[in-house]
Amino acid sequence: MTDPALTRRVLVTDAVHFAKGGKIIDALRVFFGDGLATVADGDTHLRNRRLMQPMFNKAHIATRGTAMIEQVRAMISAWDEAEPRDVYADMNDITLAAFLVALFDTDLPAHLQGEFTALMPAIMKGTIRQTVLPPWVTRLPLPANRAHAERVARLRALIDQAIDHHTSRAPYPPSESADTPTEPVGCPHAAPAQEREGLFTTLLTAEDPLTRQQLQDEVITLLTGAIETTGTTLAWTLYEIAGNP
Repeated sequence: MTDPALTRRVLVTDAVHFAKGGKIIDALRVFFGDGLATVADGDTHLRNRRLMQPMFNKAHIATRGTAMIEQVRAMISAWDEAEPRDVYADMNDITLAAFLVALFDTDLPAHLQGEFTALMPAIMKGTIRQTVLPPWVTRLPLPANRAHAERVARLRALIDQAIDHHTSRAPYPPSESADTPTEPVGCPHAAPAQEREGLFTTLLTAEDPLTRQQLQDEVITLLTGAIETTGTTLAWTLYEIAGNP
């Protein structure tokens, strides 16, 4: 849909008449629950989108930039210059690593980050498979169906561990920590103190917090939505640069 008036009608003026559904959305909802991409209830979608939207503004992204760059540099520094690389896989791994910093902040334990990185490519492939197959096939006890369900269950368990890790930390105001970095005076993109947490912390500490199930659904949605599109764009960008140095 490329007509601005029709786009506004579907997304704004008559949005109540265009509920999410259909074969692909219904297939995704089986495994990913009611995240922003799949939730059918308009009020729930609006509430959760408004809760998360500030974490994607320019000011907040600026506070995560240094940590994300350091994460990417650490990954690249481990590459052997003489070793052939799978650029598509590497860009997806880099995108995931950077997004985990934005989502969970910089204190996500290394073993959890490693499991997220190992698990997500297989989940992405399984998700594509589940959306193109007839629904009755996806319900059969086939090895591929069972494997995908087990991976999604493991992903939810990892998210639970990340939740437990965050909630076990002793909270403190930023002003009480000598190690808390401050924004330079006059920085045009400086974020308010309440915006300097990872997105996950924001979801956990919201005035009307999400349930454990809702947290899982939103994290899965964000992970699957943020990785492959960005990773593919980076891979094609490098391809074009290599061909046109």
